[in-house]
Amino acid sequence: ESGKIDVLSKLLDLYDPQLTLIFANTKRRVDEIVSQLQARGYLGEGLHGDMNQSQRERVMGKFREGRIDILIATDVAARGIDVPDVDLVVNFDVPQDPEYYIHRIGRTGRAGKSDRSFTFVSGKEMWKLRDIQRFAKIRIAQQAVPKEHEIFTRKAELLAQKIHDMIDKGKLDPETLQVRQIMGEEYTSLEVAAALLSLYAGSGQRSD
Repeated sequence: ESGKIDVLSKLLDLYDPQLTLIFANTKRRVDEIVSQLQARGYLGEGLHGDMNQSQRERVMGKFREGRIDILIATDVAARGIDVPDVDLVVNFDVPQDPEYYIHRIGRTGRAGKSDRSFTFVSGKEMWKLRDIQRFAKIRIAQQAVPKEHEIFTRKAELLAQKIHDMIDKGKLDPETLQVRQIMGEEYTSLEVAAALLSLYAGSGQRSD
């Protein structure tokens, strides 16, 4: 279970999706994923059959508006979901019914978008995946778990883009003053920027 959460975290960090839909087969599994993702700092909430209509609508409203970017749901609870901007679908559990797979991955790649879906499969579940491929007349490609260096490189790329956007928009006078104070007479702006990037990207404790 924790291994799947680790892989899920890596996918979220690597692809940095705006809206992610995660499917689980049971209400209990939904709650477990929600608690573990929230403990890791991700903005996710669950949707399942034990919730009343107002609770479901509240969660769906937050998801549509981007106030949460991850929704974890059972197949039954997800029937009424119609969010066109989902760009990552993860099948945390292999669906019980091959037809559910079509409904799940149909939530992404709309309006000409080229988005992603992943299915977590343990060894004993491979026959379920073969059934799904026969039913849907598709081939599901096997993919290796992202490596830490790939995730770090991707995070750095995303951060660089955000920095470029902020510079282009201007309005960085207070931050510029702070950088000058950090520099003093001993450090260059390049060194300060590199140190801040290292801290922000989570590599500030490297030993090399």
